[in-house]
Amino acid sequence: MASYVDNAPVVVDRAEGRELIDVDGNRYLDAISSLWVITLGHRVPELDAALREQLDLVAHSTLLGNGNRAT
Repeated sequence: MASYVDNAPVVVDRAEGRELIDVDGNRYLDAISSLWVITLGHRVPELDAALREQLDLVAHSTLLGNGNRAT
């Protein structure tokens, strides 16, 4: 536990592709985020555009057990 306390935390500034970039510019392979990021990466322009379009409709709702129209 002592070695854990001695380590400074990584402060993430941004992400590109499959990497996290800290405030000092160090890059880390993002192997702990969701399946979305691991398979598709961060900040994919086509996906980001689709997400923004969806946010204009509905940002989030649980609706557990319900569906929606296939698009």
